[in-house]
Amino acid sequence: MSAREAGSGPELEGQIGEASPDIVIIDVDLPPRGGLAFAASLRRRFPEMGILVLTHRGEAEENIDALASGADACPPRDINPLILVAMARSLIRRLDLVG
Repeated sequence: MSAREAGSGPELEGQIGEASPDIVIIDVDLPPRGGLAFAASLRRRFPEMGILVLTHRGEAEENIDALASGADACPPRDINPLILVAMARSLIRRLDLVG
C-alpha cells in the first residue's frame, strides 16, 4: 500500500489521473469546493473507487451527508491512524472481492 498527499481538489485530481488509486481519503473541508462535492464527483466518475471522507467529530448529519455524497465510510479526523489504515485495508479487500 502506498499513499500520496494533496492539499486541494485540483491537486488530488492530478494525482488520481497519474496513479489510479483503489481508494482515496478526503477531508470534508478539502478546498476549494469541499470534500463532499469532490466525493460525489469521484463517485460518479469512478463508481468502483473506495472513498473515505474524514469528518469533523463524527456528527450524525455530517456523516449522513458524507455517505449520501458517495463515501464508503466517514471516520472522524481524529481517528487513530492505525484504525484508519485498518479501515482502508478492509475497504480494499471488499473492493477486490467485488471487482
